[in-house]
Amino acid sequence: NMFSGLEIEVNHDHVATSALQNLAKKAEYFIFTSGSAKHQAFYAVSHIRNDLIYPAGKGASSIVREFLSQVCKVEL
Repeated sequence: NMFSGLEIEVNHDHVATSALQNLAKKAEYFIFTSGSAKHQAFYAVSHIRNDLIYPAGKGASSIVREFLSQVCKVEL
């Protein structure tokens, strides 16, 4: 209800695939869960974007909390 029209795409690529790079280019917000990602994926995404959102953990609660903190400036 807070974000009508919000679409979420999940990518589990471990290397610099064209799908991962395309997602990094087109996403309005990009949340990078470093706890479950590989270095090769990070390097590919960080060369495309400098506004990555990094949650403290890799679970849904951490991801949502960091999104709200960064995008909406809401502290939970």
